[in-house]
Amino acid sequence: GDYSFEVRVLGWNGELGKKTIYNFKIKPPFWQRPWFIILSIVSLLGLLFLFYRYRISQIKRVQEVRDRIASDLHDEIGSSLTHVNILSEIGRKTANEDVQHQQLFRRIGEEVQSSSEALDDIIWSVSSRADTAEDLISRMRRYASELFDAKGISFSSREIHLDENQTIGLELRRDVYLIYKELLRNILRHAKASEVSLTMKEDGQFLWLCIRDNGQGFDPDAPSDRQGLFSIKRRVERWQGRITIESTAGKGTMVQIGMPLKSGLRPKK
Repeated sequence: GDYSFEVRVLGWNGELGKKTIYNFKIKPPFWQRPWFIILSIVSLLGLLFLFYRYRISQIKRVQEVRDRIASDLHDEIGSSLTHVNILSEIGRKTANEDVQHQQLFRRIGEEVQSSSEALDDIIWSVSSRADTAEDLISRMRRYASELFDAKGISFSSREIHLDENQTIGLELRRDVYLIYKELLRNILRHAKASEVSLTMKEDGQFLWLCIRDNGQGFDPDAPSDRQGLFSIKRRVERWQGRITIESTAGKGTMVQIGMPLKSGLRPKK
């Protein structure tokens, strides 16, 4: 800043002489000067912009790789499985009436169909076009319709405070869908239900799935060798989620699952 140095003499006679003033200025260090502060702000904004552009380019590159993998799986493996399925049908129809041959071709067809469904799930989970909650809901409804319509089971679904445009990460979306599929398959195999309902909601931290049926129920605490329920709990635990199972014999079952939506959270290995 600016300073003034003032001097005057005290004479032998005890009188003060005329005051002399010297004005001078001490310049601030360069890191406190306006040009350096402005340059630092501009440089920081430039680095942030470059980092933002880099992140966007990385995200686009990952999306391109995901879409290319999904396309390759669909075009190559998907068409091959379809061809094998057609050949197994032709073989089954043209084979003799030997029961073993018929069972063999039927078994081949079932395995190919199962592999095709699994491949379709993988393609869907990998594709970047399926990252929103809307696509997840649509696929869940479609799967329930395909599973229950032929069996005459009524299915209903509703969403509460759920932003359908919200992005859901690949791994989380995949695990939510696989949990959902396993629950519905268990209902079809064991519950003997006539009505099934799905409620999805979001509370800011968790994505909640509540699946109810009016089937025969079971004892959730009873020892069981079924791998389905174990697999569901394991997937929920990977995400540090929450699961509640309430079931009463003859009154159906309610399964409520909460999966965290925090973007920084990663599943446990």
